[in-house]
Amino acid sequence: MTLQSSDRCNKDPLPSTLATYTDALSSAEALVTLYISNEHVRITNDVGLDKRLCHNCLFALAGQPDSSSGGPNEDVYIALNRVVQARSDRVGTGVCNATLSWVCADDQPWK
Repeated sequence: MTLQSSDRCNKDPLPSTLATYTDALSSAEALVTLYISNEHVRITNDVGLDKRLCHNCLFALAGQPDSSSGGPNEDVYIALNRVVQARSDRVGTGVCNATLSWVCADDQPWK
C-alpha cells in the first residue's frame, strides 16, 4: 500500500510517495481498514498492522484552499488495484472487494 502526496504539496507532474506499507496485505485473506481524516490516515489489518501517518500533504479535509483549483478540498481519492494476470514480477491478487462507510471521528481510537 502506497500513500501519495496531494497536489497541494506536489511540485512534479507525478505525486511523491509519502509512505509504503508492504505488510498491509500480508495474506490473501487480509482485511484492511483505512481511517481517513484531515492530514491523517490510519491503516489497520486483521493480522496486527496498525500504522498511522500525519502529514500536511495528505487529505486536506478542513476547508484548506487548493492552489491548483482555487476552492477548498472536499474530495477523497482512493485507488484500488487488482492483479488481472499473474506474472513473475507481480505478487498477489489485489483487492477482491471494498466497502466504504463513514464513521464519527469522536468514536475512533486514533485520538
